[in-house]
Amino acid sequence: MSEQRRITKTKFSTTSITHPKLSVSILFLTTATAAVLQLIPYDQSGPYRVPKRLFKAHPSVFHAFLVSGMFAFSGALSALFLQSKPNMNRACSFYSSVSVASAV
Repeated sequence: MSEQRRITKTKFSTTSITHPKLSVSILFLTTATAAVLQLIPYDQSGPYRVPKRLFKAHPSVFHAFLVSGMFAFSGALSALFLQSKPNMNRACSFYSSVSVASAV
């Protein structure tokens, strides 16, 4: 035990840890979108229900929008839960940002 071990701390960029504004914004945006989608009128387009004004006669685009929204929500929520792990936090934040961009 005469050996003294030097413990070095790894320094990570704390931008995504101390400022979770992007993840909170994405989380709020996707939750609000889900709430609004429940209130707008729908049309029957074949076997699928599609919003009348937004995605009229384009059920595949509407489904892609929903899937991107779900991915964005799960990425933002994961980023908020994983604030103690900077690398995972950064990956989940990136994942949710890309999903929101693809939904738009």
